[in-house]
Amino acid sequence: MLVIAAASHDTLAKLMYAWNLPVGAGPVAARHLGSELMYYGSTVIDVALAVIIMAQWYAATGRALARQRPAAPDAPVIASRPAPTPEPSWGKQPIRQSPSR
Repeated sequence: MLVIAAASHDTLAKLMYAWNLPVGAGPVAARHLGSELMYYGSTVIDVALAVIIMAQWYAATGRALARQRPAAPDAPVIASRPAPTPEPSWGKQPIRQSPSR
């Protein structure tokens, strides 16, 4: 539906530019500027609307589908390894360096 609305809006802007419409609505240069703004400005708005709609669609369905999808049967199983325990420092003597002269 958004594609049809964008295409019809762009077609209307092209017709307004080519036929100098609406007749009697001001100088031709002003009407051309208005139709150019309508043509190029609507493209930016259409892209922004498409991004918003797709982001909402993904938020509603995309992440839920990713959570429901089963893992591949040949996927490797990654076992979690326990964290290494630090060695006690109470049995070690610090290494002393001799002062350099």
